[in-house]
This record gives sequence, structure tokens and C-alpha cells, in this order.
Amino acid sequence: MANKVIYLRWGKRYTKDHVARLEEQVKNNCSVPYEFLTMNHCYAGEAYDRMDWAQRTYYRGKDDVEESTSIQNNFLREDLGGLTHWQKLLMFRYDREYFDWEDKLLYIDLDSNIKGDLAYFFNLPVEKPMIGFDWDAYDNNKWQHSYTTRAHPLYNSSVILWKPETCESVWQEILKLNGSYYQFGMLDNWLFHRFGPWAYNSKHKNFFTPFDRDIISKNGIIETMSGTTIEEKIKCLD
Repeated sequence: MANKVIYLRWGKRYTKDHVARLEEQVKNNCSVPYEFLTMNHCYAGEAYDRMDWAQRTYYRGKDDVEESTSIQNNFLREDLGGLTHWQKLLMFRYDREYFDWEDKLLYIDLDSNIKGDLAYFFNLPVEKPMIGFDWDAYDNNKWQHSYTTRAHPLYNSSVILWKPETCESVWQEILKLNGSYYQFGMLDNWLFHRFGPWAYNSKHKNFFTPFDRDIISKNGIIETMSGTTIEEKIKCLD
């Protein structure tokens, strides 16, 4: 078994400097052996081409889907036909080809701040794939307040922990949409609706186990910048 810390970089938002920043944080905050690596090499071949084609074919916004604002061309972001951050799903398609089945894979967004020992994650049993969870929105029902106008997922895919092959059904499920991403807009929306605690498909219900409270938070082991503006992220990361 080996511990893998994984990052991804696509588009122009993040640079090699951001990768170096995250790598240094991991180095200073992990007391167990690990390997820091990218899966960018999976951004080629039939799987990538299929998703990229669907994105370009059905997206009806005027700007890059990764940079989209709440409303474009009189459509809400969730009705623009695109799926931001779909590139993360390729990890689930290719993990079995690059890792051993008993490896533990910890994905961390490049715009994250590591404040505690990552050994915590690698010491978890990982009986099911694990994901960040918005406990504050859950406890205060914030996610329900905006549910009728704009999807507000409780899942936060900025941090995911899993073992190879265990997320194969996630990849297979996105292929069934064949580019029909309307009403999702963001990957976390789709993951929450298809694999969350209220998923319509009982097979996929509670597919992910949320990390405990305060683990992924401002005062936790990893602080993510999920939900902040591009300007806020750049200011914090630079």
C-alpha cells in the first residue's frame, strides 16, 4: 500500500507556482510517507475526448464554463449545459491503470490551504470513498434556502479520499448523461444529486462518506476556497 497525494491542473487559472505552493504545504504537513503527483497524463484518449466533445457541444454560455458567472445569455449557470470541473472525473476512469488497488488516493484542489497533518487521512480505513462536506450549511439548512433558484451542494470535491476502482460507478454514471448537464452546472451539484444522501437511486445513495466535522474547514486540517470568487482566490494564493 502507498499513500498518494494527487493534484490536477488544467486551463490557465493555476500555474506551476501554485503546484509548487501546494507541494511545499504537503511536505510540511504530512508525517507519513507519501508520493505527490498529478494525473494530468490522463487528459488524452477516448475518455477525455468524449467529455470534452459533450462540453463544447452542449454548453451555451458565452465564456469559458470554468469562469462562468451566475447568469449568462439570460440563463442561470446551472442551465448553461456545461459541467465545471468535470476533469476530476477522469481520475476515477484511470486510477486502476496507474495505481495498485490497495493504495490510498488523496486528491486536494490547488487552491487549498493545508494547516494540519495529512496523516489523518491516510490513517482512515476508507471503507467507502470520502469527500468534503459543508456541515455548516447542513446544520443551518442554508443549502435548502437557495435550492429552488440555484443548486447548493453539500459536497465539496476539493478534497476526496478513495481507493482505486471504488469510484468506477461515478464515471459510468456521468457517461449516461451524454452531455445533458442541464440543472447541474458544477460537478459538486451532480455528485450530490447522484451520489448523496437523497439520491433517487438507492444503489448510489450515500456512496461517499463525508469527512468528520471541522476536518475540511477554516480551522481544520485542510481549508478549501470553495465558493469564493476568482479574485479572492488569487489574492489568497499569490
